[in-house]
Amino acid sequence: MEVNEGEHFNSEKLNKLLSSLRAYYGHHKTLAYIANRVNAYSIDPVLWSYFDKDDSILIAASIVSYRDSTYLSANIEKQMASIPMKRALSLGEAINWVQHLKEFN
Repeated sequence: MEVNEGEHFNSEKLNKLLSSLRAYYGHHKTLAYIANRVNAYSIDPVLWSYFDKDDSILIAASIVSYRDSTYLSANIEKQMASIPMKRALSLGEAINWVQHLKEFN
């Protein structure tokens, strides 16, 4: 899913994304999410607090930031997250982190 420049990612879009993931992967698959923040957009950081490792398809997330502003936003999102979250400066760094998560090894 791509979030366009200037868009606001809210609970409605989150629910649509999660429904699509569950439809494709099923309800018992566990995934890590990588947000490759190429576009500048806003997100309600409270959304990250909704994830619980016991009942969510998403068990970890990484935010790739290419601008200082998105890195600062990622700091706030990380504080709100109830799942492990990494702020990364490159897509490779984010992928490497996900590949080494104990939940997937």
